[in-house]
Amino acid sequence: MTDQRRNRKLWTGLFLLSFLVSAAIAGPYLSPHDRNDEMEMTYIPETGELISPPLPPSEKYWLGTDRQGRDLLTLLLYGARYTLVAALGIAFLRLLLGAIGGMLAGLRKKKPGRAILPKGLIGGIPPFLIVYFFMFPINFSSALFQSPFSGWELTLIQSALMTVIGIPALFLVTRDKTRILKQKDYITAAQTMGAGKRHILMKHILPGLREDLSLLYLHEVVTVINLIGQLAILKVFLGGTFFNMDSGTFNSLTFEWAGLIGKEQMMLEHMPRFLLAPLGAYLLLITSLYLILRGLEERTGRNRPTPRM
Repeated sequence: MTDQRRNRKLWTGLFLLSFLVSAAIAGPYLSPHDRNDEMEMTYIPETGELISPPLPPSEKYWLGTDRQGRDLLTLLLYGARYTLVAALGIAFLRLLLGAIGGMLAGLRKKKPGRAILPKGLIGGIPPFLIVYFFMFPINFSSALFQSPFSGWELTLIQSALMTVIGIPALFLVTRDKTRILKQKDYITAAQTMGAGKRHILMKHILPGLREDLSLLYLHEVVTVINLIGQLAILKVFLGGTFFNMDSGTFNSLTFEWAGLIGKEQMMLEHMPRFLLAPLGAYLLLITSLYLILRGLEERTGRNRPTPRM
């Protein structure tokens, strides 16, 4: 118990992640402005000053505004649910489907023959290129044309693609770990006594892989977040991309955090401070997951499992 209490990385990570999840749930109720409110250009005759967005942090806009004059804190609070639900949900589905298939395959007797999963050229294609290829034709909207799908529908489609491409690696890892675990004496004894696959799976394999699966899940959450970020650099934002023809900018329809970073990446060289808010939130999420992952590794005394691609 003393070691668990001293596991500061684990508890700090859990605290940060709980804070972010709470912000995502209560975001629309805590936001100081409406997400569609835009600060208009203002001229002050007394000083001859012209005030136009983007604005730096102030008493009215705590984190400043984007180039359209929208409050960044409000956008972060609204976009949090998309970022967290997508990252946690996609990773869970990847692990659920990949682990179930891998454990069932691992319990079977190994037979010679062709590989179950395709390898070679297809396996060598970066995942973000696969998602980009499918999402690009349907993800963009502008004043002249509209995507046939809503923000939530585009989120579900992209989430499904990211789930499917992550299953094979988890299948292989879980299958191999199951085969190793199956060689244990207590499982061999259970099979000798006539225990069925369902009994072995529920009573021996799942408990034996519980810690590995926990580490794999956190690893997959980080992987999904990185994948969403890579797509955002290419302007394929989670939930849809809107091209503003007046300003010539790409905007995230859901205000997902990677999208807020991707749409302002051109300002990195000239006004990097306007990227600090969304980038800080994004890094805080990754940091919380990293701390939880490291804390669990220290608690279990295991190295992080890395899926084979």
